[in-house]
Amino acid sequence: MTKDQLTDEIKILKKQIKKMEQGKSKLSKIAKKTPDDTMIYKELADSISDVFFSMDKDLRYTYWNKASKKLTGISPKEAIGKTIYELFPDSPETKKAAQVYLQAIKTKKPKKFINKYQRKGKNYIFEINAYPLKNGVSVFVKDITEQKLTEEALINSELRFRNCFDLPLIGFAITSPVKGWIEVNERICSILGYSRDEIVQMTWSELTHPDDLATDIEQFNLILSGQIEKYSMDKRFICKDGQVVWTSISVCCVRQPDGGVDYIIGLMEDISERKQVEEALQESEEKYRLLFEAETDAILVLDAESKRFNDANNSALNMLGYSREEFLTLRLRDITAEPEESEKTLQKILTGELTRVPERYYRKKDGTVFPVEVSAGTFNLKGRQIVIGAVRDISKRKKADQKLLEKMSELERLNRLFMGREERMIDLKREVNSLLEKQGQPKKYQAPDKIERRHGSRIQGH
Repeated sequence: MTKDQLTDEIKILKKQIKKMEQGKSKLSKIAKKTPDDTMIYKELADSISDVFFSMDKDLRYTYWNKASKKLTGISPKEAIGKTIYELFPDSPETKKAAQVYLQAIKTKKPKKFINKYQRKGKNYIFEINAYPLKNGVSVFVKDITEQKLTEEALINSELRFRNCFDLPLIGFAITSPVKGWIEVNERICSILGYSRDEIVQMTWSELTHPDDLATDIEQFNLILSGQIEKYSMDKRFICKDGQVVWTSISVCCVRQPDGGVDYIIGLMEDISERKQVEEALQESEEKYRLLFEAETDAILVLDAESKRFNDANNSALNMLGYSREEFLTLRLRDITAEPEESEKTLQKILTGELTRVPERYYRKKDGTVFPVEVSAGTFNLKGRQIVIGAVRDISKRKKADQKLLEKMSELERLNRLFMGREERMIDLKREVNSLLEKQGQPKKYQAPDKIERRHGSRIQGH
């Protein structure tokens, strides 16, 4: 049962009690009438739903209505003529009732008290009104067990509410439909820097940061119009010292029976530290993204389990010929021209055995196969192993290497040709010198003994 339901129940019970009081007044007047009205008096007493009985000055029962029989199981025949002590056990409750009845008889003044009664294991709480008669007392007994239980539940509910309200863990406020603070706890005072007396003189719209006010009022008006019952949002308040504090608020309403808003309950949490962390994280992510996109090498981010790509920079997209939307639907097998070798390479990267792959062949969207060099590593993100790789297109380097090999081969061929000619010239000079020597003439040429080759170059020796 909600607080509003409990309040409504108590209002109904109070109305019923008021009607009973009016009925009791009428019966008291009837009891004072002449004996000729006795039959009417009894019929009226038996018709009421509350327990009613009368007693003489010795507290001996002289009347016992139907409601008394229904509650106690004791018939009028069994009750009339017996005293209260004979009919009920000698208990503190019986003694209490007897004392009050005797006081009413003695003082000639009505008495009202609360007493308890137990029957068949069930506990009852009664409101008892004793009215003095000429020779005794008439007693009305109202069963207020449910009312008392309701009141206790309401008290306990209000106590729990107050205990929660006063907890310093979170800001707690009750506000009006016109945005005024009705009640706030100490935590809100601590967050905003105002005393409780200062805050209740203001409206929450006065303390809201201008940039957040329109959104807040829009949601608040939806509550007032009955379109929503609650809302939550992050918003800024301006503290007493002028500082801005980030808060997370949750707002709900308590409505009147006609559907109008009675009051608003708001919870407020200071999230300034969380916002600072989020801003720092956002700044870090922006820096990462700038570096990520500025890198000239292709950067690929791959989920190790699904082998699906999570991200890629513009260099990667341009290199492979895909749009970002297309690329994020691809797996590793969709871009490699060597599926089996790429799978083996991936497993070695995941185990840390390999971080650099000198040469692998990828396939572009248009089917073009080209060589790449890959440098890769792994990290964990939300419990999943992620592979990040820098991929460089080495097509131009491969072509340059091929041209270099061709040039070196041509140079070697020319070198061999040149060396052959040199060797023939040396042989001819040696033959001329030999003929001159045989004729007794001096040598004409100083020919080297040999020609050495080293790394494709010629070295002469004498």
